[in-house]
Amino acid sequence: MRRILVTASALVALSCQLGCPDPDKSPSDTTDATDAADTDATDTTPDTADTGDTNSPVDTADTEDTAVDPDATGSCSTLTLTGNLVPDEAGGAFKLGGDRDLGLGGPLPDAVVFEFYSDATGTFDLGKGDNANYMSCSQCVRFVQDIDTTGAQKSKNLFQKSGTITIDAATPPNGASLKVTLTDVKFVEVIIRAADFQSTEVPNGVCYQRSGPIDLETATCVPECGDHVCGPDGCGGECGRCTGGKTCALDGKSCQDSTVCTPVALVGELTNTEPGVFRLSAESVQLGAFAAPDFFQFEFYKDSTGVFTLTGGNNKNYSTCNQCLRLVVDGRTEFFQRQGTLTIDPASKPLGVPGVDGKVDLTFEGVVLEEVIIDDQFSSRPVTDGACVEIIDTHIVSKTASP
Repeated sequence: MRRILVTASALVALSCQLGCPDPDKSPSDTTDATDAADTDATDTTPDTADTGDTNSPVDTADTEDTAVDPDATGSCSTLTLTGNLVPDEAGGAFKLGGDRDLGLGGPLPDAVVFEFYSDATGTFDLGKGDNANYMSCSQCVRFVQDIDTTGAQKSKNLFQKSGTITIDAATPPNGASLKVTLTDVKFVEVIIRAADFQSTEVPNGVCYQRSGPIDLETATCVPECGDHVCGPDGCGGECGRCTGGKTCALDGKSCQDSTVCTPVALVGELTNTEPGVFRLSAESVQLGAFAAPDFFQFEFYKDSTGVFTLTGGNNKNYSTCNQCLRLVVDGRTEFFQRQGTLTIDPASKPLGVPGVDGKVDLTFEGVVLEEVIIDDQFSSRPVTDGACVEIIDTHIVSKTASP
């Protein structure tokens, strides 16, 4: 099972329908090669390598096609997509739409989500090998058709069936920009199982296809340094580097002793964006140097409660953690747990269904997060002389589900 990519929940304003697997499938307390047993002492797509944030608006996509039942017509609807891709907050993913109708199905908003679990460039077959299923794909293209934020109508998920994607060598997908070409593609309706993200084609479901190329890219990114002397420029580059063992302050305006951690209070309630994932905005504390979103993400790969160390056993690394705490600053700088303990109240249900029984009540003690780089295999590596953040508010709960 892949680690939960941040991009799914980055669309939280559009409700869980964009990022959640099929809600009729309940998550289970299962593990895989990366989900090892709980530690005794004790977050995206994913999760991701560093990226910049262009803060570019999505251009309206001009499409005229409506979904047609292929069983009735013998063919799929012709796919037309235009507009600028927008990078996910934490990198490794890009989206088109999400807040407007792209011509898929009815008049409700649609989204096209590109997720990358490899930084490779070149041409890749979307319908063969690992790319043939959402649970294993390295280059993943997913459609969400008819997003109804009221919950009155269930959206449809579509996933790649055939065709190729070409990723321009100048825009590796874990960067701030992306230029891709989809060629001779076909997308079919699928159900995505929550337990392991396996995608299964829906018989006689809706489908879209396109003969020839579709070119898509992000808008041009303009670096923003201003009075910054170090840190990211918002476009994947740097405004400068610190020397002498010092680290860049999170606001980019000074170099400081690398042993000094920035204190941060957890303010507000956690939002359960998908099973096992809870998010908290850090905008109010203004940690970063840019207007890009800052947020905490709590990820759980076990439904266990009790006291867990964040420094021992599986929880030492993001690739194996069962109780995981991440912080993303400026949409690109990643922080992961370095020390401390987490207590999960017995009444919590971390893997519950969002809005139904998913909830957590968390208490922290001595928790420090350190700046890391997360590679394509989701392994977290501390940044030499990187920044650190100390959690000073010790208790937080998730929002209560609506009756």
